[in-house]
Amino acid sequence: MKNHIIKITLGLLLFASYKSYAGLDWTYGSLTNANALHRYSQAVSYSSNGNVFVAGIEESASGNRFIVTKKFNASGALLASVTNTYFTPIGATIADWVKSISLDASGNVYVLGSQFGSTARGNDIVVIKYNSSLTFQWKNLLYNTAYPNNNFNDVPCKLFFDGSSNVYVSGTLANESVPDETTIVVRKYNSSGTVIYTGHVGEPANTTVSNATDMCMDASDNVTVTAKAQNVLLGTPSIMCARVNPSGITSWQKFSSIPTNYSLGNDPKIECSTTGIFYLGTSLSREAPANNYYARHMVQKFNNSGTKLWESLTTEINRGANSYMMQLDANENVYSGGDFVAAPGSPFSNYRIYKFNSAGAQLWGYTSPENSAYMRFEKYSTSALFVASQIGNSGPAKLRKFNATNGNVIWTEDISITNPPGYIQSHITLSNLSVNKLTSEVVFCGNIFGQTAAPNSSNEYRWHIRKYGATSPRFATVHHENNSGEINVKVFPNPATDAIYINNLTADENFNINIVDMVGREVYNCSATTTIKIQTSNLKEGMYLLRIENDHGMRTEKIIVKRN
Repeated sequence: MKNHIIKITLGLLLFASYKSYAGLDWTYGSLTNANALHRYSQAVSYSSNGNVFVAGIEESASGNRFIVTKKFNASGALLASVTNTYFTPIGATIADWVKSISLDASGNVYVLGSQFGSTARGNDIVVIKYNSSLTFQWKNLLYNTAYPNNNFNDVPCKLFFDGSSNVYVSGTLANESVPDETTIVVRKYNSSGTVIYTGHVGEPANTTVSNATDMCMDASDNVTVTAKAQNVLLGTPSIMCARVNPSGITSWQKFSSIPTNYSLGNDPKIECSTTGIFYLGTSLSREAPANNYYARHMVQKFNNSGTKLWESLTTEINRGANSYMMQLDANENVYSGGDFVAAPGSPFSNYRIYKFNSAGAQLWGYTSPENSAYMRFEKYSTSALFVASQIGNSGPAKLRKFNATNGNVIWTEDISITNPPGYIQSHITLSNLSVNKLTSEVVFCGNIFGQTAAPNSSNEYRWHIRKYGATSPRFATVHHENNSGEINVKVFPNPATDAIYINNLTADENFNINIVDMVGREVYNCSATTTIKIQTSNLKEGMYLLRIENDHGMRTEKIIVKRN
């Protein structure tokens, strides 16, 4: 106890010397060579040991834009950079791009994006696997083989894993010979890149279904995809949902209506619980006279069969919907957020975030004080929310940490730069952000634009990555891996079948305990002061991360759930 008192006192002294905001640990990327070549970071992901992986595109002198993946260590040192190069026809100009970057339970890196396939097909969906050192493992192109010469620009949607590190990819396949005909596809690979199944979700008669916009998976490996839809005869918009079972067969396909006189302002998003219950979220728009625009957020909950249980709507505002995203925490609270645009002449408005509970009640809402052209957010367990936003077209960007319980802002960071010598303008744009599921440290993924002065005026586009500590001050929480550190508890059995026990919890201290799967979803959380038993019978087989945290530190354990 004496050691704890000393450490708490030291922490208070340090806290008195620092402001209550995140600490900037490192940055990568600066304006150095204005050659008008485009370089954009587009996706970022954290590994459990603090390494950061970023994917984007970089343009060569020939004008081709290829996918590039970089690895940084926890201190910001660039450890590896690989380019997805391949044979290209003479005269072709390549414009690849990245949708996401994800890590499996073993730290392997998967990049989902769009890659040139052939002059007959245009761009295909591409999945690239690297190991944790960014050594190439395999690559697969996904396109409509039924129309290999009339199939242009297939669109990737999402990638994630199950507990056995099988890979699931969704996207949309095109058929240029039949206007507006598309097919949503869900493909499952094993970790070696072998295709296990390819499931297709078609279009019913008199209905058009747009590109797949999101997918989720429950504990039984059922995949649910969603997209915008429209009844051709009636002209009414709806949201399509389809369930693909573990064999790749479509179990059901349903269409959820939206309120009358509204259109879908943004692509619908979907989140599943482990039991197969799922939530849809999007923004709605309606146009009124005199060019005024009205919008609101909508969240819907469905049972395992696709029957709507409830619908919740936020208050309508005099704005137009811009961008939208949604996330679900372990308690099935829904976070719904997006940008809005003002009336013509004032293009940007404030972003808004809302929290709903599993019964559809709105718990809180937040409106940003500044206008935002683009925003992204990531939750941390059930306790915090990190939001990054782009202020107008020319920055600066903002990064905020919220208390997820009440929506209060904990700290705000300005992300801006000053013009280097020789540059007349520069600004930072936002691409994405990622939160370390163990430590709550956060990485901002974006880009720098710069323009040099005449007479040699030229533009420059560079990756820009920033890593922040996320506590206040950032070093108040010490992270200890596995069996080292101050939190000396016993976790057994491991592997587990029906339950895991945690012994030696100090009776006069409060411990926060949670379990995160290897996709980053929190599947369990609680607070405890004594020995605790955690039921694992409802968890799928596979690897998880158990986190035990109190005021003095944090301990993480890799646990394995197996069945007899």
